[in-house]
Amino acid sequence: MAKRAIAGRKLSFESYKGTKLIYSSDLEPQETGEPESFATAVVGDRFVLFANRPKVLRDAINTVQAADLGMGSSSAYRSAIAHLQQGKIGVAFLNLPQLSALAGKRLDDSLPPSTFENVAIALGLDRHGLLAETVLQTGTQTSQSAPLSKPVAALKYIPNLSPLSASGTDLAQTWKALSQGVVGYPDLVELVNQPIAALQKQWQLNLPEDIFSWVTGEYATALVSRSPEQGKTAPVDWVFVVDRSADRAAAGIAHLDEIAQQQGVSLGSLQLEGQSVNVWTRLSTPSPTDPKSQESVQANVVGVHTSVANYEVFTTSVESMENVLMAKKSLTQSKSFGDAIAPFAKPNNGYLFVDWEKMQPILEAQFPLLKVVEVAGHPLLEHLRSLTVTSYGSQSGIKRGSVFVKLEN
Repeated sequence: MAKRAIAGRKLSFESYKGTKLIYSSDLEPQETGEPESFATAVVGDRFVLFANRPKVLRDAINTVQAADLGMGSSSAYRSAIAHLQQGKIGVAFLNLPQLSALAGKRLDDSLPPSTFENVAIALGLDRHGLLAETVLQTGTQTSQSAPLSKPVAALKYIPNLSPLSASGTDLAQTWKALSQGVVGYPDLVELVNQPIAALQKQWQLNLPEDIFSWVTGEYATALVSRSPEQGKTAPVDWVFVVDRSADRAAAGIAHLDEIAQQQGVSLGSLQLEGQSVNVWTRLSTPSPTDPKSQESVQANVVGVHTSVANYEVFTTSVESMENVLMAKKSLTQSKSFGDAIAPFAKPNNGYLFVDWEKMQPILEAQFPLLKVVEVAGHPLLEHLRSLTVTSYGSQSGIKRGSVFVKLEN
């Protein structure tokens, strides 16, 4: 506030119910009719309040003096906080319908009970970083236990240098719970569907119907380097590993071959590291404008898959399939992955793991504006090593999870 006075801002002082409010009020009025400003107040000898308008501070002071108006009187808040089990240095609580209304997006009153209603987040300290515990509340009373006491065996086919991986069981149920949970929140729906839509366009697949729907057993998916020896500049591909012994898996795999043929893709096979692999290729001419192009044909690989033990492994290139089959060390043998999942309780539903050091150059290549964000967040990002997410199932409409941000020691 002193800096604002030095900068020439007009400061106003107001006494409200025994509390002194200080705010700058020389900015343009907003739609509310009250000037947008920066306001502070000291309550007693312990708390300092900050707000964007003095009205918000007045409401906060009124709330203190009327206990039934405070968050402590909210049953949803009390229920969410009661389910936070780990030590915490800070707590955040979000009422999603009210937040959506503030953004000018009214919700439909007929939303299904599986829609997320409230989110509570407790931030705690771990000796290797920050651990956030999350609680999601829905209107349903169904419960689902977490099945995994250790990482799924499908991860043994994910090379240890993978910058991004997701693993667990029953992808069909996971997708159903996530997609139903964000129903009614346009911004969340877009956040969930945007990457799915990009992959669907690239692969010409309806991912929820053509893949997610039949993956009821173990699965692991990851980004892998096509040429590890090139380091950070190497192009990346996707690898997808699924338990082929699960119900509907065989039919689902065969259906993908059918879709490929319907799209004009040729099915073939070749030997790779002593393993017979199925290859999807699309034939094309090098250049339609070159008269000589009609004399030659290119075979472009659009996908590769093969059976290994109880799993079907898919990759988006022959090189990546070779790297998967030849990998001497899997992700589960990586110290970085082991450290990233160590703080989590068990059993859980699996892991979403991001190795920031390996993922950063990939994201920068796709989103150049990210470099601007990194400059602003440099003090934190320069120490960031990985980010990992897990969930612990649900009980009576309460879904619990954790996020671990590993920082450099």
